[in-house]
Amino acid sequence: MCYSNFVAGRGQNGGTAMETKVGDTVRSILNGIEYKVKKIVKRMAVLESQDGKSQILTELENLNLFYKKKRGKAV
Repeated sequence: MCYSNFVAGRGQNGGTAMETKVGDTVRSILNGIEYKVKKIVKRMAVLESQDGKSQILTELENLNLFYKKKRGKAV
């Protein structure tokens, strides 16, 4: 699987320049766990682990610091 760093900066709708949307998969650089973006409201995002056992509430700007976004599909 390929992951990319989020690009810092503001998008048109207040999100990050690399627009984050519901359904995106991200991986924590701290613990390596993959999360799916379940909900986005204003500057906040709810991330849910792939096994569904944990959720994290974080600001979109934290995605730039602590997560990498999955790029495309694995070949």
